[in-house]
Amino acid sequence: MPRFIYFDCMDTLIQMKIPSMEVYADWAYEGAEELDLWEGIDSFHAEWRAHRDRLLATDGGLREGTILGRLHDLLAAALARRGEAWPEPKIQEEAERIHGHYWKAYRSATYVLPEVPETLSWLALEKRLPLGVVSNFMVRGGIPALLAEHRLERFFEVITVSCEVGWRKPAAVIYQEALRRAGCSPADILFIGDDLQKDYQAPRQMGMRALLYDPEGKYPEVEGRIRSFRELRGRV
Repeated sequence: MPRFIYFDCMDTLIQMKIPSMEVYADWAYEGAEELDLWEGIDSFHAEWRAHRDRLLATDGGLREGTILGRLHDLLAAALARRGEAWPEPKIQEEAERIHGHYWKAYRSATYVLPEVPETLSWLALEKRLPLGVVSNFMVRGGIPALLAEHRLERFFEVITVSCEVGWRKPAAVIYQEALRRAGCSPADILFIGDDLQKDYQAPRQMGMRALLYDPEGKYPEVEGRIRSFRELRGRV
């Protein structure tokens, strides 16, 4: 039996209803459109993708930023392109306003499957296992807020998020920070998540046990996988 269990958050503990990843830029543009700094949504999307690609080109794509930082940079670049000058406090204020719109839309798209709180309650309250979260996320304070919104926060003792560490999974740095916070050796930790590389292969390379959460059955070749949270009752 493990001494500590870490979970990925998005698409593992918390699900989302979105048509594609492009919707993130749509949410931001809805808040930014009134400023009339872009020719339209297509030009905003292009700048959003370019900013994302620059981040992914840094340190092997493992450095992490924030959505608020991206919005600030996009605003500053758009103003410079138009030859306009705003004081820094105004740029920050507008970035935060747009971010608020983005974050409201993001939260409204999330939901939790019923077997998740059932299983977490069994693990934390009946099995008395300490639980934690290790998540890639670009909104500061966002993971604790989502867990609280879905009444899951009471189950977790440790939450480690990429935008606070500055590195994203599968960078070794974020797992090392998670290990430090758990206070356990890698062999005592079970890691559970939906991403084959970030939540299964990389934790195992760090010496942890891992289970791949594979509800759609994409990876039948992986022995250590579960299709539902309810299967954890037979695996822990």
